[in-house]
Amino acid sequence: LIGELKPLINDIGDATLIVPLIKEYMELGIRNDEQLIKMATIVQRALSSDTADDGNFGMTEDEKAQLLAEVKNFNTPPKTRVIPQIYFPDEYAKVKALGYEKVILTIYRWNPSALRLLITSQYLNLYAITMPIHHVWLAKFLQKLNVPVYIHTVNNQETYKVLKTNGVVNIYTDWLTEKN
Repeated sequence: LIGELKPLINDIGDATLIVPLIKEYMELGIRNDEQLIKMATIVQRALSSDTADDGNFGMTEDEKAQLLAEVKNFNTPPKTRVIPQIYFPDEYAKVKALGYEKVILTIYRWNPSALRLLITSQYLNLYAITMPIHHVWLAKFLQKLNVPVYIHTVNNQETYKVLKTNGVVNIYTDWLTEKN
């Protein structure tokens, strides 16, 4: 892999762009930007090193051991990192058969009666149920049944605070920054 990528990388900027592709290729669960920067630096050193051909890739034995230890720590299967969202209860068995441990049921397409939703939540082992805000009154009942509820889409902090006091575990939002 390194040999194939060497002609593509001229500087740390190129390495930074390539590392996410390597991560995806290897299906590694890099947990944060710090690890991404470490990997980019190692790839850059490996590709610019005259000693890359000796198999050391410009790293000391300690650096190689540390890298291997980190890779082992975040190499988790994709089915434990992805939580599929289903639209109808009859999709649950199909998704579980694919090996996914956690499943979220969203009700905005299904639109069940309150009673049907409460009954369904009892026979499916759901990670959570997500619903539009106008169904928030169901959250307290689902909370009593130990079924977490997520509301979508909430882009207002005051609304979020009110929802949290009414049994909602969390929200779907369009905001990605701490400022919002």
